[in-house]
Amino acid sequence: MQKVWLSLVVIFLVLSITSGVNAKVRIKFASLVPEGTAWANILKEGAREIKKKTNKRVKIKYYLGGKKGEEPEMIQKMKIGEIDAVGVSGMGMGDILKEIRVIDLPMLFNNYTEYDFVRFKVFNRFADGFKKAGYIFLAMGETGFVYNFSNIPIREIKDLRKAKTWIYKGEPIGMALVDIMGINAIPLGITDVLTSLQTGLIESCYAPPVGAIAFQWHTKVKYISDRPLTNGAGGILMRKSVYDRIIPKDRVILHEVIWAKNEKTIKLMRQDNQQALQDLTTKFGLEKIKISEQGAKEQKEMAVRVRDRLIGEYYPKELLDQITNLVKECRAMGEDKCAQAIDYSFQLEMLK
Repeated sequence: MQKVWLSLVVIFLVLSITSGVNAKVRIKFASLVPEGTAWANILKEGAREIKKKTNKRVKIKYYLGGKKGEEPEMIQKMKIGEIDAVGVSGMGMGDILKEIRVIDLPMLFNNYTEYDFVRFKVFNRFADGFKKAGYIFLAMGETGFVYNFSNIPIREIKDLRKAKTWIYKGEPIGMALVDIMGINAIPLGITDVLTSLQTGLIESCYAPPVGAIAFQWHTKVKYISDRPLTNGAGGILMRKSVYDRIIPKDRVILHEVIWAKNEKTIKLMRQDNQQALQDLTTKFGLEKIKISEQGAKEQKEMAVRVRDRLIGEYYPKELLDQITNLVKECRAMGEDKCAQAIDYSFQLEMLK
């Protein structure tokens, strides 16, 4: 009897090892990234590389351009298992981990170096939070610095109050700003913005320069602000239950490729956003509106009020203090020294 039992154990172990080695996982990945863009091409490039390096054990199927709905719909579909992974903005990530919205606060960063310095410092904290919620945080990126676009010149808050302004439906930071500033906001999904600009339902919207061009919003507006409102966060999440089906060596490949492609995308997006910002005025004819001194002062005051209002509801004060102190630390060093001080070693810990 003991020999039979030992034989069964051996057979079980052999089957377990064999099934692990040959484990195949197909990942359904959704994003609002438009088909045909450089961002989409890099995602697909990463999928081909992962497929090759894992000997076809891990394959990624993309649903781009909102094929799986707006971000709230995508997150819900991931929660119920209809899709396995998403590439979303801070709003989408915040549906799972509220405190990550601290990165999206207005007027927080002056440049990309400050953003990089902070995102690498706090990545592990957010990754732990997502893991507890049942998700793997594969990469943290960005949508780029966000500018205001409009059909009336906006130099101060009083000008914005005259406009019918789009706000992303369900966006808490935007809703806090709307409430504090007392503006006329029209909540809509991203896919409704172009038509709403065309019909006059809205007269003002916000987006990174590349996003405004990719979604064709720039064709329906006349003006762009001369300073950004925020640098929007982004990230890639996967259901932990799917991730756990991937064998360990393939997980390392997945992390390494996704991380590399994410950083490549960020670099390209920053270049493209800079070029798009120039093209919007020189090529597409939008007029850049300089925010007045009064308007700049109002923006800073509103930003502080929004930060304070969301404490406790979205993030603890200690996290907000950590973020703002890291920004101050980076600024004190100067941009060049801060860039040199960015610590990438946490990525090695993540892969262990």
